[in-house]
Amino acid sequence: MNKKYLVSLFAACITTSALVSAATVYGTMWYFNNQPTVNASEFSLFNSEPKRSADPTFHALDNVIVSVRGKKQTHFVMLELALETRHPERLEFARDYMPKFATPC
Repeated sequence: MNKKYLVSLFAACITTSALVSAATVYGTMWYFNNQPTVNASEFSLFNSEPKRSADPTFHALDNVIVSVRGKKQTHFVMLELALETRHPERLEFARDYMPKFATPC
């Protein structure tokens, strides 16, 4: 490789890099200028909180049985759990995430 070839290769690399950078900047500016404006209130994350009820609402969950293996015997712990909320409309959301147990045959 001679010096003239290396200089032309270096110039081609610099020119290509500048063109790609300019196209990226132009494309980004064009993309953001053509996007519709979005209000923060459209996102559920930023919506105002629903009104709280004065009294808490409780929703009982099914009993959970946990087995704990001991040195001599296995122990069982039964937990009785309940959800407390001051937003009763959110209980429907919580019910969607409750575990589904198979019914015994």
